[in-house]
Amino acid sequence: MRNGEDARAREGECGQSTVEYAVVASAFASLIVGMGAIWKFFADGRAADLALVPLTHRVLEGLVDALLF
Repeated sequence: MRNGEDARAREGECGQSTVEYAVVASAFASLIVGMGAIWKFFADGRAADLALVPLTHRVLEGLVDALLF
């Protein structure tokens, strides 16, 4: 009788580990993709370009782009 009770208790948890694996795997994949994007941003020199251009020039270009959109 004990085995039947255990089987019924586990019936509702059949897919829990699969869902947990999917959540963790997607979080890990997004972490890897994000780190790759940051690495590419610094490797291309875009970070240095942003540091060299004054903020007023970047804001005005962004404002013009937004208004022309």
